Amino acid sequence: MSEAPIEHTASLSVEAELEAFVAAYEAALAHGAAELEHYLPPTEHPRHVEIAAELVRVDLEWRSSRNEVFSLDSYRSLAPAAFDDADARAAMAFEEYRLRRANGEAVERTDYEQRFRIDVKAWPSLELGATRNDATEDSLKQRAERLRWPSAGESLCGFELLEELGRGAFGRVFLARQPELADRPVALKATARRSAEPQRMARLRHTNIMPIYSLHTA
Repeated sequence: MSEAPIEHTASLSVEAELEAFVAAYEAALAHGAAELEHYLPPTEHPRHVEIAAELVRVDLEWRSSRNEVFSLDSYRSLAPAAFDDADARAAMAFEEYRLRRANGEAVERTDYEQRFRIDVKAWPSLELGATRNDATEDSLKQRAERLRWPSAGESLCGFELLEELGRGAFGRVFLARQPELADRPVALKATARRSAEPQRMARLRHTNIMPIYSLHTA
C-alpha cells in the first residue's frame, strides 16, 4: 500500500486531518481517475480506520456521479480494517444505500442489515430519486472555476482562515479559527454548490463520520 499524500500532524485536529485527506483525494479525482490505495494512510496510522472509511465514501459518490457501477464489497481488500470496524462498516454501507436510492435503485435498509451485519434502525428512509445529469455537473464545475475563492488570512462567515488544507472540483478546505467560540480550531469546507448532504449526514451519529456542526451561506 502506498504512503498517503497527507502526513499525520499532531497540530491538526482530528476533523481537520480527516478533511485534509478527503480534500487531497477529491483534488486527484477532479483531474480524472485516481487510485484510492495511494491516498489511504498507513495501516499503523492512529486514524486509519476513520480516514479509510471516509475515502471509501468519497470514492463511492464519485463513481455514482459518473454513472459507474459500484459496490461497497469491492473495497474490502483495500481497507480491511475499516470493514472489521462495525461503526465504519455501517457508515460506508449507509453511503452506498444513500447513493443507490438517489440513483433510483429500490434497495432497502434491511438488505444492508443482512449483508453487512449492522443495525440500520436509525437510518432515514430515503425516497427514490435521480442523480444530476452530466450537463448539470459540467455547469457546476464551470461555475466553481469562475468563483473568487477565499484565501488564508481572510475571513469567511465569521471564521478566520488560517491555512488551506486542500481543494477539489467544487470546493476548498481550510484550517480555520472560530472567534465566537473561544477561537476553537475547525475544518471549514467552502463549496460552490448547495447540497442536501449536510442535512442528511447531520442526522447520523457514527464515530467514523466527521460531525457537521454548522452550515453557513455567504
